[in-house]
Parts: sequence; C-alpha cells; structure tokens
Amino acid sequence: MRKLRIFLCCWSETKTISKAKELEEAGYIVAFESFDGGLVYKTIKTTPSDVVVIDLDEKPSHGRETARAIRSNKSTREIPIIFVGGDEENKLKTAERIPNSAFTSWSSIKSILTKF
Repeated sequence: MRKLRIFLCCWSETKTISKAKELEEAGYIVAFESFDGGLVYKTIKTTPSDVVVIDLDEKPSHGRETARAIRSNKSTREIPIIFVGGDEENKLKTAERIPNSAFTSWSSIKSILTKF
C-alpha cells in the first residue's frame, strides 16, 4: 500500500514540526512549510502531494490565500484541501472562498485522512 503524501501548512514553526511528527508517526509522508504560502504553492506545483492540510488557527487569511493559489492552477486544482482548526467565522469565510474543501479538528485529522 502506497503511503499518502501530505503537505502541511501551519503558520507556527513549533506547531508545524509537532503536527508533522504526529502525522509521520501515523504512517504518512509529510512535507511542510510554516512561513511562506508562496513557497507552498511552488512546491506543490513541482512536487504534488496527495492532500494539502492547512491550519486555520493562526493567520487564517494566509491559509485561504495559499488554498486559493493551489486551486487557481490547472495542475494543482484537483488536490484535496483539508482545513484544520479555526473559529466558526473563519471556517465560514474559508468555505465561501474555497469551495469543495474539507474541515476538521486536529483531534480528527487522522480519521479524515483515511478517506484519501
């Protein structure tokens, strides 16, 4: 069975490393970025992931813009995007701007990833 390749975007280096480690320990291949959404887009464009996971707890506008860039390109628009965390207001804004994405909590991320 092929391992799922995840690109993880959190805007806190400490959180990114912690969450990447948890996902790797669960058997996933994880690439990540915690500073530059443009770098996320460039990396995914050249080395596509199976799923992109974007944290909405910090800098949700950065997460939305990163997702918008991914969805705007023909070669990356079909990659599933999962948003994690965030308050209700930011989830609603994100759902309006980035249709066909999934939302979950950090405690449920592994169960949603089994669907991919």
